[in-house]
Amino acid sequence: MENSTEVLKAVISGNAAQLNEILQSLNSTERVSVLAAQDYTDEALKREKIIGIPCKTTPLIVAVQSGNLDCVKLLLNYKADIEAQGEGFRYPEFVRLGDGYLESDLVCMGTGPPLLFAAANGHLDILSYLFEQGANVNASSSSDDMWNTPLIVALKTGYIDAFTFLIDKGADVNLPDYQGYTALHYAVKSENFDALSCLVHNGADVNLFTSMYKHTPLMLACQSHNMDAINFLLNKGANVNLQDRNGQSALHFASSDICYWLIQNLADVNMCDNHNCTPLMLASRNSDFKKVAMLIENGAKVDLQDVDGNTALHHAVNNPVLHYTREICLALLTAKASNLCNSQGWTPLLLASKNCIESVVQKFSKQPEVTKEQKANALELLGASVCLKSGTFAYYKDIHLAKGFNYFKRGMKERFADASHPLLKQQVEPAEAYQNRRECQTLEELVEIQFDGVAIIMESFAIRERIIGANNVELLKPIEHIAERFCRSAPGHFYRLSIPLYRYATKIAQGRIEECFESAVSCLWHLTDVLYECKQYSDRELLLELLELTVFLCENWPDYYGHYQSVWHIEYDDKKVSLFDSVEAVIHMITKNLQNGEEDETYWNVLVLLRKLLRHNPRCRNDNATLLHFGTYSTEEIITDIVPSADTVKLLLNAGFNVNAIDCDGDTPLHSAARLEPGDDLIHQVPEIMKALFYGGAHHDFVNNDGKTPMDVAETDEARMILSERRKLELKCINARAVKKFGIPYLGEVPKTLEKYISMH
Repeated sequence: MENSTEVLKAVISGNAAQLNEILQSLNSTERVSVLAAQDYTDEALKREKIIGIPCKTTPLIVAVQSGNLDCVKLLLNYKADIEAQGEGFRYPEFVRLGDGYLESDLVCMGTGPPLLFAAANGHLDILSYLFEQGANVNASSSSDDMWNTPLIVALKTGYIDAFTFLIDKGADVNLPDYQGYTALHYAVKSENFDALSCLVHNGADVNLFTSMYKHTPLMLACQSHNMDAINFLLNKGANVNLQDRNGQSALHFASSDICYWLIQNLADVNMCDNHNCTPLMLASRNSDFKKVAMLIENGAKVDLQDVDGNTALHHAVNNPVLHYTREICLALLTAKASNLCNSQGWTPLLLASKNCIESVVQKFSKQPEVTKEQKANALELLGASVCLKSGTFAYYKDIHLAKGFNYFKRGMKERFADASHPLLKQQVEPAEAYQNRRECQTLEELVEIQFDGVAIIMESFAIRERIIGANNVELLKPIEHIAERFCRSAPGHFYRLSIPLYRYATKIAQGRIEECFESAVSCLWHLTDVLYECKQYSDRELLLELLELTVFLCENWPDYYGHYQSVWHIEYDDKKVSLFDSVEAVIHMITKNLQNGEEDETYWNVLVLLRKLLRHNPRCRNDNATLLHFGTYSTEEIITDIVPSADTVKLLLNAGFNVNAIDCDGDTPLHSAARLEPGDDLIHQVPEIMKALFYGGAHHDFVNNDGKTPMDVAETDEARMILSERRKLELKCINARAVKKFGIPYLGEVPKTLEKYISMH
């Protein structure tokens, strides 16, 4: 390695005489060794800042990259392999390359032959000499993820002289890199028109696909809005109707400014991608009014439907960004677009109503093909959607309620415009979540609720459910929103209104769990929180229902959430939602409900569910604590009249929870119980909890990560007294302590279960 290091130093310094002297002093075997690729890891090189990161390379590559032509010639005279692959030399500082490049990774370019690094660094004299000596002008990098040709490297680093030299010497202009990009693709992306022109004039295929995404140069030019490249490629025969991996053509990518030129070159305006989506649909979705108008003018069909049954009108009204939405809808309607249903039963008119696009609903409603019933439904759904944006529940204070109610009245008037043939609403069974309210059937019934904000909200829910269908996932967001509003408005009455809403939402989400998993977890979390606030512990049916939902969620948890620490905690609507907190709250409420320790049917049902839950190893994300840990101490989130609770501890132990489980600090539930400092009204819980733990098999001499036993962390006289009574050790514990005290080897000598047991003493 010493000879190799000296050779490397001479090459980097450009001292050809010293390099010659070193090589002459070596025998033929040593010379072959130092000229071959090897790992340079000498600490002296790093200290002298000659090399930044150890790499496997050859002296010839280092000489090429350093720009030392004399050293290159000398090394080739000594029979250095002109095609030997090696890594690019890593300098300790960033190196400037070409025009505006300042990236050290461009120096490396992965693994490749000397010619590639001459092109990468723009050393034209070395490039010319290597070519004269027989170097392969198309030799590429052998690295799987950096497979570049010298031509591509010269283009990417901005050395046009090296780029044109390689083309003059016969470089293959259609040779791709590892992604299937050719030099032409990179020329389009970099907007280097001179390189683009040079490549095409030297045989570059203007219709070559990239291997990964199957993009053509024309598609890349449309994506980057490179008008010069687009016109040039079109003039050179680029096929405008080729499709990429997703079935999209250049017209799908094109902006309105580019669209005209593609259409002039016979682009198919109705070409469908893999989802049957046309350029018109994409333009409508993206609020590109100019492109929509141009496509319609040039024969785009307005009623084509994608795989979900959506037309361009659906895409326009379902765009959350309303810029140009009205103008696009007007253009499509003028072109005779129909009010078709998609695969979910939504028409563009109903979608506009659901999304509160009032101006579009007004325009739609005037279309001759829209029936009176469709118009009435649209006005009522629009009113419901507007009302459910409500921030308060006082009719005379809330602008949303007032506006929404006016749409209800307009819809009702539409139904009774012909008094002899009124359009009556379909009767729907009232939902308990909506206070069992039936939807108003006449204008007189509507007038009766006009100053009752809560009644208007419930009317809105009933209208939405009638029009879009029960158990539709579209019902969830408004229900969650209003339930949360009820909770924020005032305690008592509004809290009690939110409970049936959240409960109803959990049932809807449970029925569509693959689509609504996060929503189900969120509703469960909010519902348990509301029950806590209201101290609603008496409804056993509801508590069992929530525990069943928790087990159901665990059994249907998506794979993408990973291991258990993620399983019990998710993020939903920018909130951290904890299933662990929910199940903890439910268990404490159930315990409160079963205060007298009765073992009735409910008790045994709870045990069955807890045993199912135990299989999923419920843990708290913050400290890896189990539910049994949480049964022995209180936190800020838990109401003090519920925990700490000996009944909760007994219930969990009966369900099979591990009494000696440890959290991230090595604490067992007994450690947690010993730390309890409850108020006078709950001080009696300390001995009850500790006795329950001892009865369940807790060890009072287990140590945590700090080497402390429960006695060491005890905070109250009551805890210390009970632990003192347990001073008498079991024979098994005495043996375990003796093993540790005297350093007797036990790892690998005793069963695994005993290894853990001994380590905890």
